[in-house]
Amino acid sequence: MTRAPGQPLRVSAALCALLAALAAGCDCRECAPPVTAQAGSAPAWADAPAVPPVAFFERACANCHGPGGMFYGEGFAAMSDDAELARVVHEMVIGPARTTLDDASTAALVAYHRHLRESVRRPFVVLTRIDGGRVEGEVSGGARVVVVADGREVEATVVDHAWSVVLTGPPRASLVVRARADGEPTDETELDLGRAAWTHDAPPESSVSSKGGA
Repeated sequence: MTRAPGQPLRVSAALCALLAALAAGCDCRECAPPVTAQAGSAPAWADAPAVPPVAFFERACANCHGPGGMFYGEGFAAMSDDAELARVVHEMVIGPARTTLDDASTAALVAYHRHLRESVRRPFVVLTRIDGGRVEGEVSGGARVVVVADGREVEATVVDHAWSVVLTGPPRASLVVRARADGEPTDETELDLGRAAWTHDAPPESSVSSKGGA
């Protein structure tokens, strides 16, 4: 900005306050107002496993155990010790499957095995990706999936074991996935993605603590 010769320099009140603070030896970082979180920012959703468990099972385990675990061994199904189940699943990943999984992916795979061994076939649900308004995951066979985002229900598209839904925008407050087995209205699973990325997590600690936990 230029001014005519002889015209007085006008300084804003804010600049005057800043100059006064500097003259007093004030650190501007201390004088600056605190930074607050932006209103309406999305919450942190649970982290999806790097390796989707149902796809891994179909690729690495179904040759012996059948698609969707239809040939699931009686030994697995009768295994009541959760720590033993986790150990056997881990050994089969590095043994017959001849691969390795990170801890979260292994935990999700063990959770899927918990679903397979249940006598009541409550649907298994897992998150695999959230990208803006697109939410994707996996579900056990024969189940419908509904996503409830900020209180609004949207039915997901299910192809084989993969489900997906496109919302009008990123969810801002709540994101819940519900799965219900076709023809079994009581067998419904609800997954709050603000708390967990898959269902059928470890049983209560009291039931496995004496065995070392899962």
